[in-house]
Amino acid sequence: MKNKGSLLLTILCVITLLWSGFSILNQVYFYKNIESFKVSGDARFKVQIEKAKTPNAKARIEYQQHKFYQKYTHKDELISIGILGDILCIVGAIVLWYGIIYGLPFYIIGQMLPFSYLIYLTGIQSDFQLMMSEFYGLIIPVIMIILFITQTANSKKEA
Repeated sequence: MKNKGSLLLTILCVITLLWSGFSILNQVYFYKNIESFKVSGDARFKVQIEKAKTPNAKARIEYQQHKFYQKYTHKDELISIGILGDILCIVGAIVLWYGIIYGLPFYIIGQMLPFSYLIYLTGIQSDFQLMMSEFYGLIIPVIMIILFITQTANSKKEA
């Protein structure tokens, strides 16, 4: 089966395949080394809290520590959902590469699934700065989704 997408669609698909593959490897590495990350994180947070000069700075550091412990506590779910999201992105990109627009929902769900779970896990914070830190990670996936949507809008639909 031959690639039926535009050049930009092909580039987006290749970037997705590389990025998702790298992400899977990164998550496996994180899972295997989480215990050493936790030990070094404990020491780092302790030093940062001691050096914090204002109550607001201390609160931010404690929030980061809280987020890390939530990720540590739910590491199995986070890694599983992250890998599932990456696999969905890979499947979506491969299907889109061949000009079949039915790959787009796979890609969108794959991009949003890990962030949805992370937002569910950490909850919505009342502090605007802390809440925005969760959404910064969505910038690149949203841009990629928009690019995929614009590129697939012009392609022919195949069943």
